[in-house]
Amino acid sequence: MKLFGYLLRTGRVLILVTGFAALISGACNAGLIAIVNRVLNNVPAGTAVILAFAALGLGKLVSSWASQIMLTRFAQHATARFRQDLAARIMGVPLRTLEHIGAPRVLVTVTDDILNLALAMMSIPITAVNAAMLVGGGVYLVFLSWRGVLIMAVLIAVGAVVHRLLFHKAHRC
Repeated sequence: MKLFGYLLRTGRVLILVTGFAALISGACNAGLIAIVNRVLNNVPAGTAVILAFAALGLGKLVSSWASQIMLTRFAQHATARFRQDLAARIMGVPLRTLEHIGAPRVLVTVTDDILNLALAMMSIPITAVNAAMLVGGGVYLVFLSWRGVLIMAVLIAVGAVVHRLLFHKAHRC
């Protein structure tokens, strides 16, 4: 939670714009799937369908590209700023405390941990795209078959419970 607070403090607008672009990309993906399904079900592909497919494809490409570029820039800026903040905090710690913590632990924090945070930030657009595709696909599936949605929901619930049980059993051993 502290990471999200830090990210929101350093670039709230950029995160919102990036998330919005990623959601548009996911919505375009869901729209493309709906169009392909419609054409596969022998509905004639007129000019409107072809134009919609082209527009959604272009929207997908542009929004994916925009969200990735914006988030890469943001991640680089946030990582550099986080390192600067961390270095300033380390410089403010008394030498005795630093010796007690140990140089290896401080170096791991400055190098590896910050790299892991940057990689975590890079997954935000992918998560937003997948969430939008899941919601869009779910809405489309409700439109096609509400029974299919119920079956899918039951299977997801059973899968989640089985996963949790196996996960806890594995960690007890």
